Amino acid sequence: MWFLVTAGLVLAADLTSKAVMLKFLSAQPNGRYPLIPGLLDLYLQFNPGGAFSIFHSRPLFITSFAIIAVVALVWWGYRLRPDAHAARIA
Repeated sequence: MWFLVTAGLVLAADLTSKAVMLKFLSAQPNGRYPLIPGLLDLYLQFNPGGAFSIFHSRPLFITSFAIIAVVALVWWGYRLRPDAHAARIA
C-alpha cells in the first residue's frame, strides 16, 4: 500500500513541476530564462522520442514496444507462483 502512495505522490510532484515550468517558460522570451546570467539558462524544450530523442521520428515503434513490454510483464506476473511477492513487485 505504501508503494502506491509513494508512487502517487511522486507522479503528482512530477506532473505539477512540469506544468509549472511549462507555464513559466512559455511566458519567457524565446522560452528562455537566465538562471545565472551568462552562465546557466533554463530553456523550454520538448522531447518527442525516447531517452535522448531516440526514435523521435518513429512514434509508432516506441508505442508498440511499450505496449508489448507491458503485456509481457503482466503475463509474466500472472504466471508466477502465488508466494512470489518480491518478483511481482520487481
